Amino acid sequence: GGKSETCTDALAAVNTWIYAINHLKKAAEGRVDAETMQHVNQIGIDSQNLVISMTGDYRPSDLDFPRVVFNNRLIFNNLRNWLLQFPKIELSQEDL
Repeated sequence: GGKSETCTDALAAVNTWIYAINHLKKAAEGRVDAETMQHVNQIGIDSQNLVISMTGDYRPSDLDFPRVVFNNRLIFNNLRNWLLQFPKIELSQEDL
């Protein structure tokens, strides 16, 4: 759940989680119970706060990285089956 040789840029990793959680918010709004949505929103807030902590002028720190990544993974893993029920689209390089 933390930085490793294969994931050395914690800021890029957190920004990827923020991107994913923002899309999860859009998909889940009005479709999951209020408690689940509150967890999704709080994980988004925690992820944003970690970026602020990592890029701040006063004592920048990524100490909260393992907890934030753990919570992001946890919510996606818990909602995995729910997400899989929806239709999928196929994208190609030409779509970019």
